Amino acid sequence: MNILDQTQLKSILRAALRAPSGDNSQPWRFRWRDGHLSILFSRQRARHVLDAGHSASQIALGCLLELL
Repeated sequence: MNILDQTQLKSILRAALRAPSGDNSQPWRFRWRDGHLSILFSRQRARHVLDAGHSASQIALGCLLELL
């Protein structure tokens, strides 16, 4: 049983795609499977000279989760 309908889910994901991140890299991808949304972190996309230890990416992920 899905709590969200397709329209609501698409609206949420459109907003999430605009979540801020360092160097505007948005180092995440989304996967919707069996009624569950997964957020996948991409180290490749997050690679940036100012993102030592992925700390900035972790803050950006927190912003994304708050936005969702």
